[in-house]
Amino acid sequence: MRPMRLTVPARYKPLDTTLLDAYKRRHPYLGERGISEEVQRLCQIGYDQRSNTVTIPWFNADGSLGNIKYRRVNEKTFWYLTKCPACLGDKIIRKGRVYNCASCGIITENPLRGRPIREMVYALNLVYERKIKRAAIVEAEIDAMTLWTAGMPAIATGGTAFTATKRDLIIRSPIEEIIVIRDNDRAGRDWQRRVLAELSPYMSVRIAAVPGRYKDVNEGREKVAGMVKIARSYRKNIFWGKYRQGSNAR
Repeated sequence: MRPMRLTVPARYKPLDTTLLDAYKRRHPYLGERGISEEVQRLCQIGYDQRSNTVTIPWFNADGSLGNIKYRRVNEKTFWYLTKCPACLGDKIIRKGRVYNCASCGIITENPLRGRPIREMVYALNLVYERKIKRAAIVEAEIDAMTLWTAGMPAIATGGTAFTATKRDLIIRSPIEEIIVIRDNDRAGRDWQRRVLAELSPYMSVRIAAVPGRYKDVNEGREKVAGMVKIARSYRKNIFWGKYRQGSNAR
């Protein structure tokens, strides 16, 4: 294994978890996409009635709240936390270098924002909480939740960007073996190449494939157990045996 030279995380003040209190509702959107109620509770999924969005909290490795993703239930639009620091309203409009809150009228250069997603890994807090040594890595949060629903611990990068900070967060974690599962598109192939190159010097890396007729893990969720069962070693091209559904670590 290559000696580790890890990045030093920037100082960051976590968000107040009471921000999630306003979203303690359930919308059927994720359930209709195969995500169990148990996993939605585990991930503290909520619903914002005003914006008609499912709320997906991103937690730091220590369990503190880092950011919140808002995903509309009727279209593929999403955004991350940006609120007025005075009234916590989300009707805040950027005008040049400042932001104007339509709710209370305050003008500010510093709206309430979460930690940049480039500095985080989705569900890494669960890896620490459960001392998980084997996990899958995917692009999207919903794909990670799909795998958790099937009994396979998973983390997500939140898109195709795989930064040095994300790499180092994973290297520092309890994970010893990671299973890379990409989306079936060019961006997914590029993402997989970066993840393999960045993580293989530091831990055991295996590759699982989404069947070609499916776009991603969630779309092919009925085949998840099979994907994981035949994951192959990145280095040795061997099968690693039968996956026992429901176990958190080897």
